[in-house]
Amino acid sequence: MFFFINTVSSSTAPPPTTVSPPNTAPTPTIATPPPTTAPPTQPLTASVSASAGPPSAGQDYTLTCFVRGGGTSQPTFQWLRNGRELRGETSIHLFFSPLALTDSGEYTCMVTVGSTTITSPGLNISVTSKSSSKRPSMSNSRIFLIPKSRYLHCGNVRCHSC
Repeated sequence: MFFFINTVSSSTAPPPTTVSPPNTAPTPTIATPPPTTAPPTQPLTASVSASAGPPSAGQDYTLTCFVRGGGTSQPTFQWLRNGRELRGETSIHLFFSPLALTDSGEYTCMVTVGSTTITSPGLNISVTSKSSSKRPSMSNSRIFLIPKSRYLHCGNVRCHSC
């Protein structure tokens, strides 16, 4: 290993020079984006709608709970009749198969999204008897019996008889 040391007296040495780098582009400044905020969530609302047509005993019937707002969390449902929870009825739909007279009442849907729970306005269901909704009224009706005509041959003459 060899070392070369150049000893130059300080009196004869030129002053140190600074070397500037060749033409270089300025260092780009990276702008940091503003902090992102989640879009405002709409207030949570719920409503109940029923199958088309009047509710009659013996038919299939469906209630549906519609939910709006509340953010991105998955909603959970609980159905109530006359203010009391219906055990096990936790779907977006409440099915009746078949509908009974005892199913009449006010139905609401309790919806929970995240930490928010609301109850929909009530929907009154008044179930009518199947016989009264399907059979026409017979009052003020008349029954006509129309006999079958018969033709008889009475010799060469054709006779009509009822």
